[in-house]
Amino acid sequence: MKPCLQVNYSKDSAESLLSRTDTNTLGVFEFSETTPQTTDPRHVHIPLPHLGTVRCEVWQASTPVISGQYGVIQFNSCADLTLAHLRIELNADTKIDTATRDAYQHILTFLAQHKHPWPLKIWHYFPAITSGENDDEQYRLFCAGRAYATTDNPIIMTAIPAATAVGSESAQDHLLIYFLAGPESGQMVENPRQIPAPEYPRQYGIRSPLFSRGTLISSGETHQFLISGTASILGHQSMHDEDVRAQTREALLNLTALISQGRRLAPLSRDQRRKFVRSGGVLRVYVKHSEDLISIKDELSQHPLGKLPTMYLRGDICREELLLEIDGIF
Repeated sequence: MKPCLQVNYSKDSAESLLSRTDTNTLGVFEFSETTPQTTDPRHVHIPLPHLGTVRCEVWQASTPVISGQYGVIQFNSCADLTLAHLRIELNADTKIDTATRDAYQHILTFLAQHKHPWPLKIWHYFPAITSGENDDEQYRLFCAGRAYATTDNPIIMTAIPAATAVGSESAQDHLLIYFLAGPESGQMVENPRQIPAPEYPRQYGIRSPLFSRGTLISSGETHQFLISGTASILGHQSMHDEDVRAQTREALLNLTALISQGRRLAPLSRDQRRKFVRSGGVLRVYVKHSEDLISIKDELSQHPLGKLPTMYLRGDICREELLLEIDGIF
């Protein structure tokens, strides 16, 4: 049985990919600094430059897709999953905490009336993610805005979704959020090497980050794993300042531990567990400094996960000292 979501990378343009008559295309993600003019709900522009020849990420569903719009949210739904996305403009009157609170209120209203009410993973992109001091840092304000909108919501708090938050180019004037939702809650997976993000101490802001390290989803006999942005963090502390190779190795240790935990939690036979994750998947690597790309690629090539299709993107990480972050779909 095919998984409910298949993910591939392509060197083709988003325009050419979307022009093909494929009713099972759930989304095409285009990575570039320039925002294209498009009205196709399946087209999601990520304001990060790609570091390589791969231009787009393509999500294919196992059943036909229907597109629509609900308020400011554009969405694409198949039988098992919904991909939805929205943008909130940032300006002098709308700061990142307000924009995030407003965005999540739109998301929760959409989910409450949709056939797929459970968020499984949420991706966030906004500029200057580490600018500001102490509690006025952009990422900490973002976390506060998310918490204010979701803390009392039973859907979010019952099964906290996986998440990624990456800093985009400074010229970006909006918060972009896209998310994957399903008819049932996914299973939260935590990394035994790390403290769960909602339990972070006060030093990381007035409200802790609200995400699980990964979400395990199932459809029939197939299981897929949505992994949050994973960096060089042990417990709750950043590791290996200014050493990009050591940070890469630490992030890979975290990914390996998280995958092992997901494998243990998945209701699979012994033979299926051995194949879990190894059977396929993709990685995204967010790189703070483009000049570190060669070192990161070299470290990844020496790891079993280095055999997976991988896209490298130039993006800022949520802590100033962190040099890379990796997420993935398996």
